[in-house]
Amino acid sequence: MVFIYRLNQLFKKFIFFETLLITYSYYSYIRVNNNKSKKNMLLRQLEYILAVERYQSFTKAADACCVTQPTLSQQIRTLEDYLGVEVFDRTTLPIEPTRKGKMILDRAVAIVQQAHELEKFAKELRREPVLV
Repeated sequence: MVFIYRLNQLFKKFIFFETLLITYSYYSYIRVNNNKSKKNMLLRQLEYILAVERYQSFTKAADACCVTQPTLSQQIRTLEDYLGVEVFDRTTLPIEPTRKGKMILDRAVAIVQQAHELEKFAKELRREPVLV
């Protein structure tokens, strides 16, 4: 009888520690995956902030980018979180960039232009035969 009682107690401790381990693993997984999602800055996000600057409206920029306004806002917020800088002052109408946001936008213009030039260059390379 004592043996069964001790076995039952050990089993309860095992279940308790297994639950703790699963809980810890779950929260570690969330923390690691959230950090991974912050490692990516997308060219599309830079194009979105440039569109908002151009149209001075999230709704008009979303229409121009062929996405919904919530999608555009979420992608811009993700970029701002990644950069640690608020690009736009959302309290003013029309939407205007912050002082730091203007500097980000200047760099974004150059990056997007270089990306489009690279794309054009790659298309030219596909058309030409490569002689070795």
